[in-house]
Amino acid sequence: MPYHGDTFGAMALGERNIFNESFEKLMFPVKRVPWPSTWIGDEDVEKKEKVSIEKLCELLKQPTVAVIAEPILQGAGGMNMVRPAFIKKVSELVSNHNSLLIADEVMTGFGRTGSLFAFQQAKIEPDLIAISKGLTSGFLPMGITLSKDKIFQSFVSDSPEKTFWHGHSFTANPLGCAAANASLDLLENEPNKYLKFEEKHLFLINKLNHLPFVKKVRICGTIIAFDLEIGANSGYLNTIGKKIKKLAIEKGLFIRPLGNVIYLLPPLCITDNQLEISYEIIHDILLTL
Repeated sequence: MPYHGDTFGAMALGERNIFNESFEKLMFPVKRVPWPSTWIGDEDVEKKEKVSIEKLCELLKQPTVAVIAEPILQGAGGMNMVRPAFIKKVSELVSNHNSLLIADEVMTGFGRTGSLFAFQQAKIEPDLIAISKGLTSGFLPMGITLSKDKIFQSFVSDSPEKTFWHGHSFTANPLGCAAANASLDLLENEPNKYLKFEEKHLFLINKLNHLPFVKKVRICGTIIAFDLEIGANSGYLNTIGKKIKKLAIEKGLFIRPLGNVIYLLPPLCITDNQLEISYEIIHDILLTL
Protein backbone atom coordinates (compact mmCIF):
# COMPACT_ATOMS: atom_id res chain seq x y z
CA MET A 1 0.00 0.00 0.00
CA PRO A 2 2.70 2.53 -0.85
CA TYR A 3 1.97 6.17 -1.53
CA HIS A 4 3.09 7.48 -4.93
CA GLY A 5 2.37 11.13 -5.61
CA ASP A 6 -0.73 12.51 -7.28
CA THR A 7 -0.52 11.72 -11.00
CA PHE A 8 -3.20 9.27 -12.10
CA GLY A 9 -0.74 6.56 -13.02
CA ALA A 10 1.05 6.88 -9.71
CA MET A 11 -2.15 7.14 -7.68
CA ALA A 12 -3.33 3.87 -9.16
CA LEU A 13 -0.59 2.07 -7.26
CA GLY A 14 -1.73 3.24 -3.85
CA GLU A 15 -4.56 1.90 -1.74
CA ARG A 16 -7.99 3.34 -2.48
CA ASN A 17 -8.96 5.77 0.27
CA ILE A 18 -10.45 9.21 0.85
CA PHE A 19 -7.54 10.81 -1.00
CA ASN A 20 -8.01 9.10 -4.34
CA GLU A 21 -11.17 6.99 -4.46
CA SER A 22 -13.05 9.75 -6.31
CA PHE A 23 -10.77 9.09 -9.30
CA GLU A 24 -11.22 5.31 -9.29
CA LYS A 25 -12.61 5.18 -12.85
CA LEU A 26 -9.53 6.96 -14.21
CA MET A 27 -6.95 4.64 -12.67
CA PHE A 28 -5.68 1.32 -13.99
CA PRO A 29 -6.30 -1.80 -11.88
CA VAL A 30 -3.59 -3.28 -9.67
CA LYS A 31 -3.39 -6.25 -7.32
CA ARG A 32 -2.46 -5.78 -3.67
CA VAL A 33 -0.84 -7.90 -1.00
CA PRO A 34 -1.50 -7.43 2.73
CA TRP A 35 1.28 -5.54 4.52
CA PRO A 36 2.23 -7.53 7.66
CA SER A 37 2.76 -4.53 9.94
CA THR A 38 4.57 -5.31 13.15
CA TRP A 39 5.61 -3.60 16.36
CA ILE A 40 7.48 -4.24 19.60
CA GLY A 41 5.95 -7.27 21.31
CA ASP A 42 3.93 -8.39 18.27
CA GLU A 43 3.24 -12.12 18.74
CA ASP A 44 1.43 -12.62 15.43
CA VAL A 45 4.06 -11.28 13.03
CA GLU A 46 5.00 -14.67 11.56
CA LYS A 47 1.37 -15.55 10.94
CA LYS A 48 0.77 -12.22 9.17
CA GLU A 49 3.89 -12.63 7.04
CA LYS A 50 2.78 -16.12 6.03
CA VAL A 51 -0.59 -14.80 4.83
CA SER A 52 1.09 -12.05 2.80
CA ILE A 53 3.60 -14.39 1.18
CA GLU A 54 0.88 -16.87 0.26
CA LYS A 55 -1.14 -14.08 -1.35
CA LEU A 56 1.90 -12.87 -3.29
CA CYS A 57 2.63 -16.41 -4.50
CA GLU A 58 -0.93 -16.73 -5.76
CA LEU A 59 -0.80 -13.40 -7.62
CA LEU A 60 2.58 -14.14 -9.19
CA LYS A 61 1.13 -17.19 -10.93
CA GLN A 62 -0.18 -14.66 -13.44
CA PRO A 63 2.42 -12.81 -15.56
CA THR A 64 3.36 -9.78 -13.49
CA VAL A 65 5.32 -6.80 -14.74
CA ALA A 66 6.47 -5.55 -11.36
CA VAL A 67 5.93 -5.53 -7.63
CA ILE A 68 6.38 -2.21 -5.87
CA ALA A 69 6.77 -1.54 -2.15
CA GLU A 70 8.25 0.87 0.34
CA PRO A 71 10.94 -1.35 1.90
CA ILE A 72 10.72 -1.88 5.66
CA LEU A 73 8.50 1.14 6.30
CA GLN A 74 5.30 2.57 4.82
CA GLY A 75 5.19 6.30 5.44
CA ALA A 76 1.84 7.87 4.51
CA GLY A 77 0.16 4.50 5.04
CA GLY A 78 0.58 4.97 8.80
CA MET A 79 4.27 4.48 9.58
CA ASN A 80 3.74 0.73 9.22
CA MET A 81 6.90 -1.34 9.63
CA VAL A 82 7.80 -4.88 8.56
CA ARG A 83 10.79 -7.09 9.23
CA PRO A 84 13.71 -7.11 6.79
CA ALA A 85 13.32 -10.89 6.43
CA PHE A 86 9.85 -10.36 4.95
CA ILE A 87 11.16 -7.94 2.31
CA LYS A 88 13.92 -10.41 1.46
CA LYS A 89 11.37 -13.19 0.92
CA VAL A 90 9.30 -10.89 -1.30
CA SER A 91 12.39 -10.09 -3.36
CA GLU A 92 13.19 -13.78 -3.83
CA LEU A 93 9.66 -14.60 -4.97
CA VAL A 94 9.54 -11.71 -7.43
CA SER A 95 12.89 -12.69 -8.90
CA ASN A 96 11.89 -16.35 -9.22
CA HIS A 97 8.83 -15.32 -11.23
CA ASN A 98 10.82 -13.09 -13.61
CA SER A 99 9.10 -9.92 -12.43
CA LEU A 100 10.70 -6.62 -11.48
CA LEU A 101 10.98 -5.38 -7.91
CA ILE A 102 10.58 -1.62 -7.49
CA ALA A 103 11.69 -0.08 -4.18
CA ASP A 104 10.04 3.23 -3.33
CA GLU A 105 12.73 4.86 -1.19
CA VAL A 106 11.42 8.41 -1.52
CA MET A 107 10.66 8.50 2.20
CA THR A 108 12.88 5.71 3.54
CA GLY A 109 16.15 6.60 1.80
CA PHE A 110 19.18 8.49 3.05
CA GLY A 111 19.44 7.14 6.57
CA ARG A 112 15.84 7.35 7.67
CA THR A 113 15.53 3.67 8.59
CA GLY A 114 18.98 3.26 10.15
CA SER A 115 20.82 2.34 6.95
CA LEU A 116 21.59 4.48 3.93
CA PHE A 117 18.71 2.81 2.10
CA ALA A 118 16.04 0.61 3.64
CA PHE A 119 16.45 -2.21 1.10
CA GLN A 120 20.01 -2.74 2.35
CA GLN A 121 18.68 -4.09 5.64
CA ALA A 122 17.00 -6.90 3.73
CA LYS A 123 20.21 -7.57 1.77
CA ILE A 124 18.45 -7.33 -1.58
CA GLU A 125 19.03 -5.52 -4.89
CA PRO A 126 15.80 -4.06 -6.33
CA ASP A 127 15.52 -3.72 -10.10
CA LEU A 128 14.35 -0.12 -9.83
CA ILE A 129 14.70 2.37 -6.97
CA ALA A 130 12.88 5.68 -6.64
CA ILE A 131 14.65 8.30 -4.51
CA SER A 132 13.79 11.92 -3.92
CA LYS A 133 13.26 13.92 -0.72
CA GLY A 134 16.45 12.97 1.09
CA LEU A 135 18.61 13.95 -1.87
CA THR A 136 18.44 17.62 -0.95
CA SER A 137 17.10 17.17 2.60
CA GLY A 138 13.94 18.81 1.30
CA PHE A 139 15.75 22.07 0.54
CA LEU A 140 14.82 21.87 -3.16
CA PRO A 141 12.76 19.31 -5.12
CA MET A 142 14.75 16.61 -6.86
CA GLY A 143 14.15 12.98 -7.80
CA ILE A 144 16.17 10.17 -9.36
CA THR A 145 15.25 6.72 -10.60
CA LEU A 146 17.96 4.09 -10.31
CA SER A 147 17.82 0.93 -12.39
CA LYS A 148 19.78 -2.23 -12.95
CA ASP A 149 21.91 -2.25 -16.06
CA LYS A 150 19.70 -4.80 -17.84
CA ILE A 151 16.84 -2.29 -17.76
CA PHE A 152 19.02 0.65 -18.78
CA GLN A 153 20.43 -1.26 -21.74
CA SER A 154 16.94 -1.88 -23.14
CA PHE A 155 16.79 1.84 -23.96
CA VAL A 156 20.27 2.03 -25.49
CA SER A 157 19.92 1.94 -29.27
CA ASP A 158 20.51 3.95 -32.43
CA SER A 159 16.79 3.67 -33.12
CA PRO A 160 14.69 6.56 -31.76
CA GLU A 161 11.88 4.09 -31.14
CA LYS A 162 13.93 2.69 -28.24
CA THR A 163 14.47 6.07 -26.60
CA PHE A 164 12.84 6.78 -23.28
CA TRP A 165 11.41 10.16 -24.22
CA HIS A 166 9.90 11.07 -20.87
CA GLY A 167 11.46 14.11 -19.19
CA HIS A 168 10.73 17.18 -17.08
CA SER A 169 11.30 20.89 -17.71
CA PHE A 170 13.68 21.16 -14.76
CA THR A 171 15.62 17.95 -15.28
CA ALA A 172 19.06 18.24 -13.63
CA ASN A 173 18.22 21.65 -12.22
CA PRO A 174 21.61 23.19 -11.27
CA LEU A 175 20.49 24.45 -7.86
CA GLY A 176 18.84 21.15 -7.05
CA CYS A 177 21.98 19.23 -8.00
CA ALA A 178 24.17 21.56 -5.92
CA ALA A 179 21.90 21.11 -2.90
CA ALA A 180 21.94 17.33 -3.38
CA ASN A 181 25.74 17.24 -3.53
CA ALA A 182 26.00 19.33 -0.36
CA SER A 183 23.46 17.16 1.46
CA LEU A 184 25.18 13.93 0.39
CA ASP A 185 28.56 15.27 1.57
CA LEU A 186 27.11 15.91 5.03
CA LEU A 187 25.50 12.47 5.13
CA GLU A 188 28.66 10.64 4.04
CA ASN A 189 30.87 12.56 6.48
CA GLU A 190 28.69 11.78 9.50
CA PRO A 191 27.07 8.33 9.06
CA ASN A 192 26.67 7.93 12.82
CA LYS A 193 23.92 10.53 12.63
CA TYR A 194 21.62 7.76 11.38
CA LEU A 195 23.46 4.53 12.19
CA LYS A 196 23.08 4.95 15.96
CA PHE A 197 19.85 6.93 16.13
CA GLU A 198 17.61 4.00 16.98
CA GLU A 199 19.33 3.58 20.35
CA LYS A 200 18.11 7.04 21.38
CA HIS A 201 14.49 6.15 20.62
CA LEU A 202 14.76 2.85 22.49
CA PHE A 203 15.89 4.73 25.59
CA LEU A 204 13.44 7.65 25.43
CA ILE A 205 10.33 5.61 24.61
CA ASN A 206 10.22 4.60 28.27
CA LYS A 207 8.71 8.05 28.87
CA LEU A 208 5.59 6.95 26.97
CA ASN A 209 5.38 3.17 27.32
CA HIS A 210 3.48 3.28 30.60
CA LEU A 211 0.53 5.24 29.20
CA PRO A 212 -2.44 2.86 28.75
CA PHE A 213 -3.63 4.20 25.37
CA VAL A 214 -0.18 4.09 23.73
CA LYS A 215 -0.19 0.93 21.60
CA LYS A 216 1.87 -0.77 18.88
CA VAL A 217 5.12 1.07 19.51
CA ARG A 218 7.46 0.62 16.56
CA ILE A 219 10.95 1.92 15.97
CA CYS A 220 13.02 1.89 12.81
CA GLY A 221 16.22 3.91 12.58
CA THR A 222 15.41 7.58 13.09
CA ILE A 223 11.66 6.96 13.23
CA ILE A 224 9.40 6.07 16.12
CA ALA A 225 5.63 5.66 15.85
CA PHE A 226 2.76 4.44 17.97
CA ASP A 227 -1.02 4.26 17.82
CA LEU A 228 -3.34 6.03 20.23
CA GLU A 229 -6.37 3.96 21.19
CA ILE A 230 -8.57 7.02 21.49
CA GLY A 231 -11.78 7.50 19.53
CA ALA A 232 -13.71 5.09 17.33
CA ASN A 233 -11.81 5.70 14.09
CA SER A 234 -8.27 4.75 13.11
CA GLY A 235 -5.91 6.37 10.64
CA TYR A 236 -6.62 9.74 9.04
CA LEU A 237 -10.30 9.71 10.04
CA ASN A 238 -9.41 9.99 13.72
CA THR A 239 -9.33 13.66 14.73
CA ILE A 240 -7.11 13.21 17.80
CA GLY A 241 -4.04 13.94 15.67
CA LYS A 242 -5.22 17.46 14.84
CA LYS A 243 -5.73 18.21 18.52
CA ILE A 244 -2.28 16.90 19.46
CA LYS A 245 -0.64 18.80 16.61
CA LYS A 246 -2.16 22.08 17.78
CA LEU A 247 -1.10 21.51 21.39
CA ALA A 248 2.43 20.53 20.32
CA ILE A 249 2.89 23.65 18.19
CA GLU A 250 1.84 25.77 21.15
CA LYS A 251 4.69 24.17 23.11
CA GLY A 252 7.23 24.70 20.31
CA LEU A 253 7.16 21.25 18.69
CA PHE A 254 5.97 20.73 15.12
CA ILE A 255 4.64 17.22 14.48
CA ARG A 256 2.23 15.90 11.87
CA PRO A 257 0.20 12.97 13.25
CA LEU A 258 -1.49 10.64 10.79
CA GLY A 259 -4.85 10.54 12.51
CA ASN A 260 -4.31 8.44 15.63
CA VAL A 261 -0.76 7.54 14.58
CA ILE A 262 1.76 9.71 16.41
CA TYR A 263 5.33 9.65 15.17
CA LEU A 264 8.66 11.42 15.31
CA LEU A 265 10.75 11.66 12.16
CA PRO A 266 13.36 14.21 13.26
CA PRO A 267 16.02 15.85 11.09
CA LEU A 268 19.44 14.26 11.47
CA CYS A 269 20.79 17.55 12.83
CA ILE A 270 18.58 17.34 15.93
CA THR A 271 20.49 17.38 19.23
CA ASP A 272 20.01 14.83 22.00
CA ASN A 273 18.53 17.54 24.19
CA GLN A 274 16.03 18.61 21.50
CA LEU A 275 14.95 14.99 20.99
CA GLU A 276 14.44 14.51 24.73
CA ILE A 277 12.39 17.71 24.91
CA SER A 278 10.24 16.43 22.02
CA TYR A 279 9.42 13.30 24.01
CA GLU A 280 8.65 15.36 27.10
CA ILE A 281 6.24 17.59 25.18
CA ILE A 282 4.40 14.61 23.71
CA HIS A 283 4.28 12.95 27.13
CA ASP A 284 2.81 16.05 28.79
CA ILE A 285 0.19 16.42 26.04
CA LEU A 286 -0.88 12.79 26.28
CA LEU A 287 -1.38 13.16 30.03
CA THR A 288 -4.04 15.81 29.33
CA LEU A 289 -6.11 13.66 26.96
